[in-house]
Amino acid sequence: MDHEHEYEVLIISTDDIEGLYSKLMLPFTQTVLIWKRRTEGMKYETKAYRMYNHSFENDASYRLYTDGSLIISSLSLENEGNYVCIYGTSEEQSYSVITLHAIVLSSINFLGCNSSVQCVLEVQSGDDIECALKGVRPEVNLEFVYPDSSTPSPISLEGQTRIPEIHGDVYDISIKSRVQIAADADIRNITIVCRVTNSAIGEHLMEAKAILTLEGLSVAGQDSSKSATSHTVLLLLVIFPPVALVASFVCFLACKRRAVFEEKLYVTDKTSKCILVFSTSLDYERNFGQDHLNDQGVNVCEEKGLLLVLNGGGEADAVISVFKPNGEYVIEIGQIQLEDPWYIKCNGTDEIFISDNGSREVTVFNIVDNKLVNRFSSDQADGNQYCRGIDVDQDNNIYLAVRAPGYRAQRECIVKYNANFDQSKE
Repeated sequence: MDHEHEYEVLIISTDDIEGLYSKLMLPFTQTVLIWKRRTEGMKYETKAYRMYNHSFENDASYRLYTDGSLIISSLSLENEGNYVCIYGTSEEQSYSVITLHAIVLSSINFLGCNSSVQCVLEVQSGDDIECALKGVRPEVNLEFVYPDSSTPSPISLEGQTRIPEIHGDVYDISIKSRVQIAADADIRNITIVCRVTNSAIGEHLMEAKAILTLEGLSVAGQDSSKSATSHTVLLLLVIFPPVALVASFVCFLACKRRAVFEEKLYVTDKTSKCILVFSTSLDYERNFGQDHLNDQGVNVCEEKGLLLVLNGGGEADAVISVFKPNGEYVIEIGQIQLEDPWYIKCNGTDEIFISDNGSREVTVFNIVDNKLVNRFSSDQADGNQYCRGIDVDQDNNIYLAVRAPGYRAQRECIVKYNANFDQSKE
């Protein structure tokens, strides 16, 4: 056998991996003879093989794809390990090795903060800040980051002492630094990020944010009740006093990304990346969310009294940011599981429905415990279909707008799914 090695590492990141992912594909594009998984020592168990027109899988959770890739359904931690693909002809074979690793993450939080709400810490020079992550597998790294690279940091962090604790095959990891405030600091509130990284991936896995209120400062001329965004909006309202022009301006900012709740109009602003609050007569009142948002859509879950904001569409860190109507930040939903979310709906219970145009899937989360409930593809029998708008009625029927790829004469339709995700075209 020709010992042609190809090593690839696939990483899965989640806080509850068991049953969370419907499937994983171990990619391959050669004529496959056999897939094996290493069990212990140098022992290997055959999972699937194909020879001529005959295919075989010895486990219902494994399936051979048409191009020879191995699909693993109902993915769990037990699927972790080395997979060997032997391919070629009856006269000459080669093999490749794919290593599947799982990274299990739990909630990350700053000491002194509840991880489910916006964290605000009052600090003075010499105070310590600490960030912790519990029950992670395998071992990861933590680091403090000042995210606003456009301005000098008003603080410095002395040392980043890492404290790992091992509990079986999982780790509790914390990091601690001492805050020193610059003598010429001219801002009172800054955002600091605690970031989780792993060398096998080469990029951050998740992060937590805290707003540090710097004590002992006297910032001349600063009115914390007025941000640059509120000043700009008020200026526009003065320049364009007619209501029709103001309404046009608001709708331009909203770009269909707006929601009404308790006689307040909430608008996501693409430029300033915040939520603007207007009265129903279109009088500007306030804004919030600058530290948590990229531009995207907004919706209201009236039964829960929450604002749901699609945050970071088309980016690697796309999430659902949840606020209370008073501007209090509550939680982020969907980390590492969303690609390009477009629309969001709640159904009056604990579930929210997200149309993810990037993955061509509808994703269902439980908003209370931030767990993935279900996901299903928007593709139809006649090909790929990108999901757009979504709505849910009182019987949990889902109405999904889908669109074929392309730029001209695309097929568009509404697909109805019942509560069991069975579909019928309307």
